[in-house]
Amino acid sequence: RQLQMCIRERYTKETKVPIYITENGMGNKEDTWEQAQNDEPRIEYMKSYLENVELAIEKDKVDVAGYFAWSLIDNFEWGLSLIHISEPTRPLYISYAVFC
Repeated sequence: RQLQMCIRERYTKETKVPIYITENGMGNKEDTWEQAQNDEPRIEYMKSYLENVELAIEKDKVDVAGYFAWSLIDNFEWGLSLIHISEPTRPLYISYAVFC
């Protein structure tokens, strides 16, 4: 929220150009499939971030015109895939964060 207010003051207040938040998300290292599935840290991060965006818009009058979450699909630009090449038969699991 403070960063959004700083951006507003420095870059958008006089120009009236809205703020677009792009590729926002949280990278997290999970050591097990269970940790990857039970994605509470990422869920809490996204919840807190979006609550603060809402406060910046409503209370601080920051003009946020768009928000784009960083997603699994964004990883494909780095050559990652859903299937482990070394273990192509390993089952795939969906993280709980997909549903929040």
